[in-house]
Amino acid sequence: RIYAKAGGMRERPCLLMTTLHWKTGAPKTVVLPYHPFDHRYVVQGSLAGRPQDPVWATNVRAYPFTWLKVDGAWKFCRAQIAQGEERERIWKEITSDGAYVGYAKKAYPRILPLVVHTPVDPNTVTKPDIDRAQD
Repeated sequence: RIYAKAGGMRERPCLLMTTLHWKTGAPKTVVLPYHPFDHRYVVQGSLAGRPQDPVWATNVRAYPFTWLKVDGAWKFCRAQIAQGEERERIWKEITSDGAYVGYAKKAYPRILPLVVHTPVDPNTVTKPDIDRAQD
């Protein structure tokens, strides 16, 4: 509801996504609409068509693991920005109803990042060195 009141898309389900800040390593949580896709979760970084990517996209590039709260359950995921044919396939599916097309035109020439989250076992991931506050 809060996302919809802030101008979000009411018909899209939302999730909570926690990333680690690219510089400080501090956890940052945002509410985003998502799209289920092949047993994974896709979020897109339109930032309402602004010329820059959202900070959370920068965070994912620096540390490609996220925590998602979907349907009341937390999931640890490997996050990857879709490229090439995969990106085209996902973009075609999530824009089939006209969603995000206006944001993409407004943001041009920036290409909106489509981040694919694949649930993984957190015990299989090496703990990152995130003590970047001293840099």
